[in-house]
Amino acid sequence: MNRFIVLFPPLLFLSDLLFWHTTPGINVLLFSVVMIAVLLRRYPSALRRRPVQVTAGGALLSALMIFLHASHWALFSCILSLLMFSMFASEAGLVSFFHASLQALVSIFDFPLTFAHHREQFSKNNRYRGKTRFYALVVLLPLLTATGFYLIYLWGSPHFFALNASFLNVIQGFFRNFSFAHFFFIAACGVALIILLLRGYNRIRTDKGLPFDLRRKRLPYFGRKTALKEEALAGLVTLVLLNALLLVVNVTDVEKVWIHFVLPEHFSLKDFVHNGTWILSISILLSMIVTLRFFRGNLHFYSRNRWLKRLALAWLFQNAVLTFSVFLRNYHYMTWHGLAYGRIFVFFFLALVMTGLASIAWKIVRTKSSYFLLRLNSAVIYGAILFAALFNWDKVIVNYNLHAFNPAQIDVDFYLEAHEDVLPIVYNNLDVIRTQIEAHQKNPVHWISYHNIDEFTDHLEARRNSFLLKAEHGPWQSFTFADAEARKKMAEMK
Repeated sequence: MNRFIVLFPPLLFLSDLLFWHTTPGINVLLFSVVMIAVLLRRYPSALRRRPVQVTAGGALLSALMIFLHASHWALFSCILSLLMFSMFASEAGLVSFFHASLQALVSIFDFPLTFAHHREQFSKNNRYRGKTRFYALVVLLPLLTATGFYLIYLWGSPHFFALNASFLNVIQGFFRNFSFAHFFFIAACGVALIILLLRGYNRIRTDKGLPFDLRRKRLPYFGRKTALKEEALAGLVTLVLLNALLLVVNVTDVEKVWIHFVLPEHFSLKDFVHNGTWILSISILLSMIVTLRFFRGNLHFYSRNRWLKRLALAWLFQNAVLTFSVFLRNYHYMTWHGLAYGRIFVFFFLALVMTGLASIAWKIVRTKSSYFLLRLNSAVIYGAILFAALFNWDKVIVNYNLHAFNPAQIDVDFYLEAHEDVLPIVYNNLDVIRTQIEAHQKNPVHWISYHNIDEFTDHLEARRNSFLLKAEHGPWQSFTFADAEARKKMAEMK
């Protein structure tokens, strides 16, 4: 707590300097470097641990990606990495990304308890504790009490209010120049520093040593053999019915989506993908829960569980087939309407689902514990988040949509909603965009904002001028390499 009191004011000043009235840029990289250095200075032995190394590297990599291409996804990745890095560094027993992220979530909500706990510990060891208590009771408490009654008397007595008019004018003048928004921003920065620098009050102290392999539970003998047999039988009946039902769905999807996919006239591909994708995705997640329900304990060790395991693996395989069907639905939607963030998210989500299904199958075959699933899949999810942070998705989407085969269905509005570093690409492809706008006007339903290329060009010029003005007069904290390159290219187009 002593170090925190010393570090808190300069770090709060640095946070305000880097982030007030700015956008993510080099400021995130500078802040990440400083916070990692401070935490490693506080916990010098932490750098020897692999999770600390991974999350520190993830935070710096994400911050670098923000500097290179101003990615909002990289910003999320950086914040998550810094939070987990702080949790790993402060608790040597934490080893899984799941528990570190859970601890970070708990720390966000219980920061008042954390601050109060550390303040109490500091007070016990503070040699000036007696004087602090004296001034709090003799000076601060009477002043606060008198201020409260002063406000009551101002409100209740017009004569007292008139007597204090001059003083109130001075106070009013002060608050006229006082920024409450800036005050609350600084308070939010203070809360963030408390979360990052102080150990959480309600914290997960360790998950080191939790077993990867499932162990047979010792249960009372009375009724257990019968209960285990009945549970296995219930699992067999359930999995037979579910496999049969899903087999019909998969055969239909293989025929209609995999082999002979045809888009009928007036068919809503959007509804087909949006509704079907999420309903089927929920069914896949529920299937994981059903499988884990039957293989959560001693059924792994039941001598007559061979067919139960086979049916469970068949059920997981069929869900993998269903996942690929959902992938094809999203792929057809992407080829017809172009790329978008939601479609990219679905692809990442389906990849994680496939990993989850494979890990559950491995758990069943190798008799692994639920902790094994949590640790493995949380690491995979964190890896996917870091991988996604490596790309400039705005550029990926714009480049893909400019070369899409179906110009009438492309969302032209996104070209001007994306980050400014895509504007040079847009300027160099105005002829393609003209074709897409004109093709879209022939659709029975119009859902883009522009009726012709002239309207689009006017908005593009306004966006370009706004960007150049912001780039020229914007704060240095928001500087990114992507903006600098775009500004250079845009300036050459004069």
